[in-house]
Amino acid sequence: MKLIEELYTCDLSATDRPAWYREECRDIDRLKNRRTGELLAGLTDHQKKLFRTIERCARERSELDERCAFLLGFRSAVRLMTESFADDA
Repeated sequence: MKLIEELYTCDLSATDRPAWYREECRDIDRLKNRRTGELLAGLTDHQKKLFRTIERCARERSELDERCAFLLGFRSAVRLMTESFADDA
């Protein structure tokens, strides 16, 4: 099935995320950042080190997800472009 037909019939892959998902993540990040100082005040040095490690891993995972989403979108755009050029020829 051509990509344009998949988009028309709403046959989207499971990796697609609804628009509200990003807003939810922003709210969670905002709350996390506001409470981080309070949290760190009550932790031991070892716990702070673990927290920073987990925070760094979560940030790296988020960056990987963003790159993957960009690649999927780019590939879809290229498919749409090549299909439209093929239809014109």
